[in-house]
Amino acid sequence: CFCLEDAPQEVKIPGKTAIPAGLYEVKLRPELTPKTEAYQKKYPFFTRHLHLQDVPGFSNIYCHVGNTPGNTDGCLLVGMTCGGDFIGKSAIAYEKLYRFCQPKLLRNERVFFEVTDQVLGY
Repeated sequence: CFCLEDAPQEVKIPGKTAIPAGLYEVKLRPELTPKTEAYQKKYPFFTRHLHLQDVPGFSNIYCHVGNTPGNTDGCLLVGMTCGGDFIGKSAIAYEKLYRFCQPKLLRNERVFFEVTDQVLGY
């Protein structure tokens, strides 16, 4: 799938800048939040958010559904198609990614996301 997040910047601006490129371990966030409860109601497969660990200069970086940079809230959005600053079929991509990662995480297997600075779809 494709990933969309905020634009990279020299200075970190919460909710407006991309996380640094790198390899990040992913875990299920144990805390229950209002967004977690909303996802549990909307997506029957969902239990807890996929949470990127140890992101330099950032905290609470999750993977979730959305289509434009305005939907990111500083998190990673996933989609099946991309073009410019839009990704499509986000819910489909999210379910596929989640169903791939969640069983591994529940078995205490390690899961990693590699984030690059590559720009596609222009």
